[in-house]
Amino acid sequence: MSRSYILSALTLATLAVVTPATYGAGSLILQDNFESYPDTASMNAVWNGNPASTSTLSTNRPGIVTDTTTQALNNSPTASGQQAQEAINPTAIKPSNTNPIFWQFDYFWDGTGNKRMTAGIRMGSNYILEMGYYNASYSPFGATASGMSVRTVNVLGSGSLPEGATANGWRIMPNADNTTNYSLSGLANTWFTFSALIQGNTITYTIDAGRDGTIDSTYVATAPTLDLTAAAFDTARLGTGLTSTGGGADFDNVLIRSLAPGDANHDGVINADDYALIDRGAAKALTGWSNGDFNNDGVIDQNDYLLIDTSYLQQTPSAAASLLASRDAQFGDAYVSELVAAVPEPILTAPLALLALTFANRRRRA
Repeated sequence: MSRSYILSALTLATLAVVTPATYGAGSLILQDNFESYPDTASMNAVWNGNPASTSTLSTNRPGIVTDTTTQALNNSPTASGQQAQEAINPTAIKPSNTNPIFWQFDYFWDGTGNKRMTAGIRMGSNYILEMGYYNASYSPFGATASGMSVRTVNVLGSGSLPEGATANGWRIMPNADNTTNYSLSGLANTWFTFSALIQGNTITYTIDAGRDGTIDSTYVATAPTLDLTAAAFDTARLGTGLTSTGGGADFDNVLIRSLAPGDANHDGVINADDYALIDRGAAKALTGWSNGDFNNDGVIDQNDYLLIDTSYLQQTPSAAASLLASRDAQFGDAYVSELVAAVPEPILTAPLALLALTFANRRRRA
């Protein structure tokens, strides 16, 4: 039998039924869709890290009624230092290449330019990451530009990024083929989804215009000395700490999650969807977390399958029999032994250990 990476139908059937849970290094840090707040005062009682915030509960933006969401946070500052913010991450979770942090939010752009209206996460005054509309951003394609941008500053090694040499560290996002600045033509009064996959030495920033599931812009911030492994982000911000001549913006569906190895689609569980993504990535020789490169080494191989399999067995130990049988046929005894050793006690139950022993005994009799 050829050792294909593709899972057997039996294993896929087992993977299809899972219970969402905290497992491995995966945990929810912050999630807010602003639906629970009856009024602005209630919202600001939560997003009260900055008493000077001018944020209000918004219910009247075009297109806001999407995915059962009807409310958002609007930040429209009249002076500097009026952003909303919330303390997060009390257990000081930090990102790594195999256990990244995924940060995402929705952003409504009304078509007005000359804004300084962004969202950010940070650790005190260090490890500052921001995404949104900024009116004076570095562009690798020409002069300083205005538009959808990202910022990576006060991060170890961020000065080595091309935008790190600029005064403010902002960088315009590129178009889909990375040849020009990302264009906002025809996108007034549109909801955007911004996301950042934060690994130990890489940040992958993306934009989805229209929230239709299609990535329209990607920028991978990486440099030989970039290091985020000490970034225990403790604050989330919505809105700018600066003035914004072009006015404010709405923010919605804020999500910050620590990902377990193998959570390719960032949804907090390991299931058949994640296995489909790594199988596809391996078959097409792709790279990147969402394609199954879970250790960020530029190739999808058995090391990445070991990471997703370990997370899956921690989440769903009842799947051990079918998964180990499949992996024994595909990758052999050595892989199965390494997988069994990687799953920590007490999750590694007696039946799982017995199954591994059965495999070894069968090979000795052969």
